[in-house]
Amino acid sequence: MSTGLMGQLVVADLVVSNNTEKAHTIQHVRNKIAVRTYPAVAIIHVWVKIWILDEAEDVVYLNVLGPNDEMIWEKKFDDIVNVRSSEMPAGKDFSFEVRFVVHNEGIFKVAMNDQYGVELAKYPVYICCDDN
Repeated sequence: MSTGLMGQLVVADLVVSNNTEKAHTIQHVRNKIAVRTYPAVAIIHVWVKIWILDEAEDVVYLNVLGPNDEMIWEKKFDDIVNVRSSEMPAGKDFSFEVRFVVHNEGIFKVAMNDQYGVELAKYPVYICCDDN
């Protein structure tokens, strides 16, 4: 059960896709997110880069895990197909916004797994209450 995919994740304030230039602009990469109070809704933008090593796989699952590794959010992406020209490494880049409820501070993780549950990438982000 080997995976035919590799991946990378980045959490930021904003990810802008430019379809004409086939590029993304990532603004304010985050390692920490401050909320005003608890409970709060945390809003993150996630940029995803996937390299396709084996054409047989076309599904990834992205999820947000809480400080105790409990599943907070999950989404299946079943359209993982190569969108690059033949001289480039096969793959796909995309971005999306996630909103989830935060009840206390801690290290939350955005994770990407293949269809077999093999972890392709993980990005930790610390969420805490703003001191201001």
